[in-house]
Amino acid sequence: MSAHDSDYLKRTVGDALVQGMTKMVVAQPDDAVEFLGHFLLNYVKNKEAEVERLDRKAGEIAELEEKIKTADAKAEAEAAAAAAAKAEAEGEEEAVVKKLSSTEEPLDEIKPALELVKKNCGAGAVYLGVKETMEDGKVHIRFVEATEGSCMKGKWLEQPPEDDEENTTPGMTFNAFKEFEAPGEPTGEEEEGEEPPTVMKRNDFLLVPNVVRQKAPAMKFFGVPRLGQYLAVPFTHRSFLHEDGVDVVVVEDAIPEGKEDEEGAETIDQALSTHNEARAKLENVDYVLCMDTMGVGEPLKDGAAEEAVRWSKVILGALVDAETKIFESEKDIVLGMKDSQIMDLKRLPSDLEEVEKEVAEAVAGVGEDGDAEIAAAKARHAASFRVVQKLSTRFKTFSQKKVPPKRTMMKAIMAIASLANGEIDAEVVDPNTGAPDWHKLQGILNNFVDMLGSLNPEDPQVWQRLENMQKYVEGLEVDQLREENVALATALSFADQTVKLAETIRSKQPTIEEGDEE
Repeated sequence: MSAHDSDYLKRTVGDALVQGMTKMVVAQPDDAVEFLGHFLLNYVKNKEAEVERLDRKAGEIAELEEKIKTADAKAEAEAAAAAAAKAEAEGEEEAVVKKLSSTEEPLDEIKPALELVKKNCGAGAVYLGVKETMEDGKVHIRFVEATEGSCMKGKWLEQPPEDDEENTTPGMTFNAFKEFEAPGEPTGEEEEGEEPPTVMKRNDFLLVPNVVRQKAPAMKFFGVPRLGQYLAVPFTHRSFLHEDGVDVVVVEDAIPEGKEDEEGAETIDQALSTHNEARAKLENVDYVLCMDTMGVGEPLKDGAAEEAVRWSKVILGALVDAETKIFESEKDIVLGMKDSQIMDLKRLPSDLEEVEKEVAEAVAGVGEDGDAEIAAAKARHAASFRVVQKLSTRFKTFSQKKVPPKRTMMKAIMAIASLANGEIDAEVVDPNTGAPDWHKLQGILNNFVDMLGSLNPEDPQVWQRLENMQKYVEGLEVDQLREENVALATALSFADQTVKLAETIRSKQPTIEEGDEE
């Protein structure tokens, strides 16, 4: 047998023969050939079964690998979809926040933000309220914006009376602003064993698990009560947009370089100078971000309170950014008005002297048949209007102010406007607070001189509108107003001259008519 043949036998049947003969030696059968033959037959069957088992195992492994591959692909797709959704949500939020932070009127652009809060929190409606004090001293929350489909915009909630000890008056939302004493942070100055001073705090949010079952404090419903949750998140904005919001102070400049060592206080005093500086005076404005699930059938999403608190900080940041931008322009307007006021006060005596000069000339020119009283009134009226015209730019500048002026100034504007246009309360008074709306009065100031020029003392309507004017001028002193704003005091004085001229003309009419009859 050749080596080639030997290799062939080893490769093909060697393993089977070795195992069979090994078993045969151990078993010592009588018929060795038959034993070996049966072994080989069983060997073939076992090998075929092993191959089938391995094939089956390979199939299972392949199937498992396919499932893993499919699951991985699905997980990757889900992760990609989640990442895309997150990116879209972040992009949407970024766009909303950017719009909020870029405008000077965030509340006009707040609705998209409320819609996002609604989606993120699983709410049925989201609405933003601001706490205001009315003319009669009562406090209420006015809801300035709400999500689509909500009825809450324009609604208001009155604060329950302090003597309502049982909390039966609807007004649960006011509880979100309630403060309580809490331990403060250590100052390092406490004596041994002494507690840090307490501070006043309030909760981050107020949550009502079921509004229908809430008894005390009571809930107010602006419709049919339905099952659901209610969440209110209070936050406070420090604002300068009030009538005392910008203060002008005189600031002493630093001693110029090189003057510090000059001898003599007089020299030092001469080296000093001063300038006006505008400073913001901040007051608290309380807001509340509210949401409910009434009619939704499900509670708010997990983490909704934290999400609402986060968005309240976003809105607060937008309000701060807006007022920061407004103050930059407002301070220039206020400082400019301060300088103009100083100039106007200096020029006022000569202007009044010129008015009196024109009146005297008019009276001197009255003939024997003329009426000196009417001539004087007409001359004073015409001369006063020319003084008003000199101050026309003051009214334009005044109308650009974002900070509302003092109430006396707004009353003066309304007095003049009512004389020119009749009853104006419905146009310029905020029905929620009962106070004049500065934004609406600004529109009147834009055309103030033209409006004053349209006043005709011989028009019977001027006399009829006098009663409207009187309710605003009551308590107004022109001299006091002049110290605050010469232009506005001059305009009010001119309106008064219009009234006086109208009264003079009216008083003369019966006499003239009687003379005609004779």
